[in-house]
Amino acid sequence: MFDLYYAEGTACLAPQVVLERLALPYRLIEIDITKGMHRTPDFLAVNPAGKVPALRLPDGRIMTEAAAICLHLADMTPEGALSPATGHPDRPLFLSGLTFLATAVQPLYKRFYYPERLTTDRRAAAGIRALAVRELEDAWSLVETHLAAHGPFHLGDRPSIVDIYMMMLITWFDPMEELLASRPAIDRCYRHVADWPAARTCLARQGRISIGTG
Repeated sequence: MFDLYYAEGTACLAPQVVLERLALPYRLIEIDITKGMHRTPDFLAVNPAGKVPALRLPDGRIMTEAAAICLHLADMTPEGALSPATGHPDRPLFLSGLTFLATAVQPLYKRFYYPERLTTDRRAAAGIRALAVRELEDAWSLVETHLAAHGPFHLGDRPSIVDIYMMMLITWFDPMEELLASRPAIDRCYRHVADWPAARTCLARQGRISIGTG
């Protein structure tokens, strides 16, 4: 049994979809970050960084970082076919796609939603947010180009956790429908994944976007 420490509207969505898609047994442990539960001693004992998601593995060890959690779950369940095996020709592209989304795209959303955290000059917040919007547009254009040439999924006809991670990040874009309408290849991939029963179950829990836990 896995325990997923979870808050709605955060990077917990992708690991939960992976758990559902792979039919792995898990429990959700709600961490209400609006009430500061991520800063309580009990949760800090789980993740000293005070961030969700965190995943307690069946042996009791804790994993953090959403992309790493997704990768571990996919690799440990090869029958689920959500990650190419080490040595497979698609593995390099797979790792590049996941890393790009997690390290180049995901951090831009904190600049979009919480620009005031990145400056001591409150007058600079609007500029930080505007730049984040521009960089998000550029990043999603790169994804669109790849999917248009190689889709419908990042690995062609084979869905993977890269597509799940992309779906999560798409739900954070405001307005989401505007992004999808302007990028048909992303829209096609997003709707494929969002229509999975596993994804519908998890998306139904999503409320407001609350990506930051600081």
